[in-house]
Amino acid sequence: MTDHLKFKALLHQAGLSREDFAELMDMKFTSMTNQLAPAKDLPKWAKSVIIFHERWEEKKNNNNDESSV
Repeated sequence: MTDHLKFKALLHQAGLSREDFAELMDMKFTSMTNQLAPAKDLPKWAKSVIIFHERWEEKKNNNNDESSV
């Protein structure tokens, strides 16, 4: 899965539209849309969201595995 698809899936999982996320980030929607264009690499701030989420899920899964032993 590409970083763009991962980011889109995270927004969906969080129940946020791009418009909602732009507002929460205090960004103009057009600016965010431009930064997240599929033809471009994701900006570092978007990649950091993916990294944080993946690590959080990994930690959560490891804790669940340990508690089931």
